[in-house]
Amino acid sequence: MVVASVTGADNYSLLQQRIEYVRTFANKEITISFWARANAPGSISIELEQIFGTGGSPSAPVTGIGVVKKQVTTSWQKIEHTVTLPSLSGKTQGADDDCLALNIWLDAGSNFASRTAELGHQSNTFSISQVQVELGPISTPFERRPEAVEFVLCQRYYQAGTRVNVGGVTANGVGLYSSVQLPVRMRRTPAAEQESVAFVGSCNDISVLPGTGHMDVIVSNTTGGAGIASAFYALSAEL
Repeated sequence: MVVASVTGADNYSLLQQRIEYVRTFANKEITISFWARANAPGSISIELEQIFGTGGSPSAPVTGIGVVKKQVTTSWQKIEHTVTLPSLSGKTQGADDDCLALNIWLDAGSNFASRTAELGHQSNTFSISQVQVELGPISTPFERRPEAVEFVLCQRYYQAGTRVNVGGVTANGVGLYSSVQLPVRMRRTPAAEQESVAFVGSCNDISVLPGTGHMDVIVSNTTGGAGIASAFYALSAEL
């Protein structure tokens, strides 16, 4: 879930959960449910947004879908909201990153008045739990998946602490190459963040070309001889 907060004359704050594929639940009735409370009585607004992704010439996002304002008290209460999503007729999807977004607005100004059912500015502290989006007009008990299953599903979007060690003996200017298999195939080609880089011997550079299911590792050895290169990688294919 993404937390967005902007301060200033027209500050806003929202929680956004992006659900893979904009066609998810398109032209169908869905029910949103979660538990909420605040440090003082206030309101939150619920909005759905169809985002058509990147690459090519995707349609502009459709905002303000099923927007509604709900009262929140200092006690835990279940919030429920049923809405029918628009169809995708006449819309163009991009090559990647299209999604359905659930927006829970906590604070909004005049720039977002129509999108938030006139939520306005607030300074409350909100607690949100057990958010669920499901097909149909009825809210069912919160689904709890086994932790092991949830972990594997999360790895489609993000993998941290992938360690790479490449070593060998080469001639002057001849590099080393290896391919590392990822534990879970990611939803798209990820961005790689490198850290804790270390070299032993004649190796002097390490880089990766990540794929959805593997990483190609390239190590430079400019002087020849034996060497080892190592690094940790965080891979992100987040929406």
